[in-house]
Amino acid sequence: MEFKNGLAAILAAGAVVACLILSGKQAQNSEQAEAQAYAQAAMWPALPRQQALILLEKYGLPQRISEDRMEWDGQWPWKRVAVSEDQPLSALTETVSCRVPQDKLDDLARYSYGLTADARLGELSASSGSEALNFLSLNLGMDILTGGRTPEDASRYFDHAVGLHYAGKSVPYMERLFFDVPLTRRLGLP
Repeated sequence: MEFKNGLAAILAAGAVVACLILSGKQAQNSEQAEAQAYAQAAMWPALPRQQALILLEKYGLPQRISEDRMEWDGQWPWKRVAVSEDQPLSALTETVSCRVPQDKLDDLARYSYGLTADARLGELSASSGSEALNFLSLNLGMDILTGGRTPEDASRYFDHAVGLHYAGKSVPYMERLFFDVPLTRRLGLP
Protein backbone atom coordinates (compact mmCIF):
# COMPACT_ATOMS: atom_id res chain seq x y z
CA MET A 1 0.00 0.00 0.00
CA GLU A 2 2.84 2.40 0.86
CA PHE A 3 4.40 1.66 -2.53
CA LYS A 4 1.15 2.58 -4.31
CA ASN A 5 0.80 5.80 -2.29
CA GLY A 6 4.44 6.69 -2.97
CA LEU A 7 4.04 5.95 -6.69
CA ALA A 8 0.84 8.06 -6.79
CA ALA A 9 2.68 10.95 -5.09
CA ILE A 10 5.56 10.72 -7.58
CA LEU A 11 3.14 10.63 -10.53
CA ALA A 12 1.21 13.62 -9.15
CA ALA A 13 4.43 15.58 -8.64
CA GLY A 14 5.51 14.68 -12.18
CA ALA A 15 2.20 15.90 -13.54
CA VAL A 16 2.58 19.21 -11.69
CA VAL A 17 6.13 19.64 -13.03
CA ALA A 18 4.94 18.81 -16.56
CA CYS A 19 2.15 21.40 -16.29
CA LEU A 20 4.60 24.02 -15.06
CA ILE A 21 6.98 23.27 -17.91
CA LEU A 22 4.15 23.42 -20.48
CA SER A 23 2.79 26.68 -19.09
CA GLY A 24 6.30 28.12 -19.10
CA LYS A 25 6.74 27.10 -22.76
CA GLN A 26 3.33 28.55 -23.63
CA ALA A 27 4.25 31.83 -21.93
CA GLN A 28 7.59 31.81 -23.74
CA ASN A 29 5.85 31.10 -27.07
CA SER A 30 3.35 33.88 -26.35
CA GLU A 31 6.16 36.31 -25.56
CA GLN A 32 7.94 35.30 -28.78
CA ALA A 33 4.75 35.76 -30.81
CA GLU A 34 4.17 39.17 -29.23
CA ALA A 35 7.75 40.21 -29.95
CA GLN A 36 7.35 38.99 -33.55
CA ALA A 37 4.14 40.99 -34.03
CA TYR A 38 5.67 44.20 -32.68
CA ALA A 39 8.87 43.69 -34.69
CA GLN A 40 6.82 43.09 -37.84
CA ALA A 41 4.79 46.26 -37.29
CA ALA A 42 7.96 48.27 -36.68
CA MET A 43 9.12 47.55 -40.24
CA TRP A 44 5.91 48.92 -41.83
CA PRO A 45 5.28 52.47 -43.10
CA ALA A 46 4.00 54.99 -40.54
CA LEU A 47 0.20 54.69 -40.94
CA PRO A 48 -0.03 50.89 -41.08
CA ARG A 49 2.49 50.69 -38.21
CA GLN A 50 0.35 53.04 -36.10
CA GLN A 51 -2.81 51.01 -36.80
CA ALA A 52 -1.03 47.71 -36.04
CA LEU A 53 0.23 49.04 -32.70
CA ILE A 54 -3.24 50.32 -31.79
CA LEU A 55 -4.79 46.92 -32.62
CA LEU A 56 -2.10 44.96 -30.78
CA GLU A 57 -2.79 47.03 -27.65
CA LYS A 58 -6.58 46.80 -28.08
CA TYR A 59 -6.99 43.13 -29.09
CA GLY A 60 -3.73 41.40 -28.19
CA LEU A 61 -2.02 38.98 -30.53
CA PRO A 62 -3.59 38.48 -33.96
CA GLN A 63 -4.91 35.07 -34.99
CA ARG A 64 -2.97 35.37 -38.26
CA ILE A 65 0.22 37.23 -39.01
CA SER A 66 2.29 37.40 -42.16
CA GLU A 67 5.02 39.66 -43.44
CA ASP A 68 2.54 42.29 -44.62
CA ARG A 69 -0.70 41.61 -42.71
CA MET A 70 -2.17 40.94 -39.26
CA GLU A 71 -5.75 39.67 -38.67
CA TRP A 72 -7.97 39.36 -35.61
CA ASP A 73 -11.25 37.41 -35.54
CA GLY A 74 -14.39 37.94 -33.47
CA GLN A 75 -13.59 41.29 -31.84
CA TRP A 76 -17.16 42.51 -31.53
CA PRO A 77 -18.68 44.28 -33.38
CA TRP A 78 -16.15 43.12 -35.94
CA LYS A 79 -16.24 39.72 -37.56
CA ARG A 80 -12.68 40.35 -38.66
CA VAL A 81 -10.17 43.18 -38.29
CA ALA A 82 -7.06 43.37 -40.46
CA VAL A 83 -4.19 45.76 -40.89
CA SER A 84 -2.00 45.57 -43.95
CA GLU A 85 1.14 47.41 -44.92
CA ASP A 86 0.61 47.13 -48.67
CA GLN A 87 -2.05 49.90 -48.80
CA PRO A 88 -0.70 52.56 -46.44
CA LEU A 89 -3.62 55.01 -46.79
CA SER A 90 -6.28 52.32 -46.25
CA ALA A 91 -4.39 49.91 -44.02
CA LEU A 92 -7.28 49.14 -41.65
CA THR A 93 -10.05 46.81 -42.83
CA GLU A 94 -12.97 46.08 -40.53
CA THR A 95 -15.61 43.54 -41.47
CA VAL A 96 -19.09 42.95 -40.06
CA SER A 97 -21.56 40.14 -40.61
CA CYS A 98 -24.35 41.53 -42.72
CA ARG A 99 -26.98 40.16 -45.04
CA VAL A 100 -26.13 41.68 -48.41
CA PRO A 101 -28.89 41.27 -51.00
CA GLN A 102 -27.56 40.32 -54.43
CA ASP A 103 -29.58 43.11 -56.06
CA LYS A 104 -27.79 45.78 -53.96
CA LEU A 105 -24.23 44.86 -54.98
CA ASP A 106 -24.24 47.27 -57.94
CA ASP A 107 -25.40 50.12 -55.69
CA LEU A 108 -22.65 49.37 -53.18
CA ALA A 109 -20.09 49.25 -55.99
CA ARG A 110 -21.10 52.80 -57.02
CA TYR A 111 -20.16 54.05 -53.53
CA SER A 112 -16.43 54.57 -53.78
CA TYR A 113 -15.18 55.07 -50.24
CA GLY A 114 -13.45 51.80 -49.39
CA LEU A 115 -16.56 49.67 -48.98
CA THR A 116 -16.73 46.08 -50.21
CA ALA A 117 -19.50 43.54 -49.89
CA ASP A 118 -19.57 39.78 -50.18
CA ALA A 119 -23.15 38.51 -50.46
CA ARG A 120 -21.98 34.89 -50.43
CA LEU A 121 -20.18 35.23 -47.08
CA GLY A 122 -22.63 37.79 -45.68
CA GLU A 123 -19.95 40.40 -45.07
CA LEU A 124 -19.65 44.14 -45.40
CA SER A 125 -16.10 45.55 -45.08
CA ALA A 126 -14.64 49.03 -44.94
CA SER A 127 -10.98 49.89 -45.55
CA SER A 128 -9.46 53.22 -44.64
CA GLY A 129 -6.85 54.80 -42.43
CA SER A 130 -8.99 54.86 -39.27
CA GLU A 131 -11.82 53.21 -37.41
CA ALA A 132 -13.85 56.46 -37.56
CA LEU A 133 -13.76 56.45 -41.36
CA ASN A 134 -14.68 52.76 -41.39
CA PHE A 135 -17.68 53.43 -39.12
CA LEU A 136 -18.77 56.16 -41.53
CA SER A 137 -18.44 53.95 -44.63
CA LEU A 138 -20.18 50.99 -43.02
CA ASN A 139 -23.07 53.13 -41.76
CA LEU A 140 -23.47 54.68 -45.20
CA GLY A 141 -23.23 51.24 -46.78
CA MET A 142 -26.09 50.08 -44.59
CA ASP A 143 -28.07 53.17 -45.62
CA ILE A 144 -27.55 52.11 -49.25
CA LEU A 145 -28.58 48.52 -48.47
CA THR A 146 -31.79 49.62 -46.75
CA GLY A 147 -32.67 52.23 -49.37
CA GLY A 148 -32.13 55.17 -47.01
CA ARG A 149 -29.58 56.76 -49.34
CA THR A 150 -28.50 56.44 -52.93
CA PRO A 151 -24.81 55.72 -53.55
CA GLU A 152 -24.40 59.30 -54.79
CA ASP A 153 -26.09 60.77 -51.69
CA ALA A 154 -23.93 58.54 -49.47
CA SER A 155 -20.79 59.78 -51.25
CA ARG A 156 -21.82 63.42 -50.77
CA TYR A 157 -22.57 62.77 -47.09
CA PHE A 158 -19.18 61.06 -46.66
CA ASP A 159 -17.38 64.17 -47.95
CA HIS A 160 -19.52 66.46 -45.75
CA ALA A 161 -19.00 64.30 -42.64
CA VAL A 162 -15.23 64.14 -43.10
CA GLY A 163 -15.14 67.93 -43.44
CA LEU A 164 -17.11 68.31 -40.21
CA HIS A 165 -14.90 65.76 -38.44
CA TYR A 166 -11.67 67.54 -39.38
CA ALA A 167 -13.25 70.86 -38.34
CA GLY A 168 -13.60 69.37 -34.85
CA LYS A 169 -17.35 68.78 -35.02
CA SER A 170 -19.07 65.65 -33.77
CA VAL A 171 -20.24 63.22 -36.45
CA PRO A 172 -22.22 60.38 -34.86
CA TYR A 173 -21.84 58.18 -37.98
CA MET A 174 -18.09 58.18 -37.29
CA GLU A 175 -18.39 57.11 -33.65
CA ARG A 176 -20.17 53.76 -33.79
CA LEU A 177 -22.25 51.46 -35.96
CA PHE A 178 -25.88 52.50 -36.31
CA PHE A 179 -27.13 49.03 -37.18
CA ASP A 180 -27.28 45.75 -35.32
CA VAL A 181 -24.57 43.18 -35.79
CA PRO A 182 -25.82 39.58 -35.50
CA LEU A 183 -25.76 38.23 -31.95
CA THR A 184 -23.57 35.26 -32.89
CA ARG A 185 -20.69 37.66 -33.60
CA ARG A 186 -21.14 39.31 -30.22
CA LEU A 187 -20.60 35.98 -28.54
CA GLY A 188 -17.68 35.03 -30.79
CA LEU A 189 -19.61 32.08 -32.20
CA PRO A 190 -19.37 30.94 -35.83
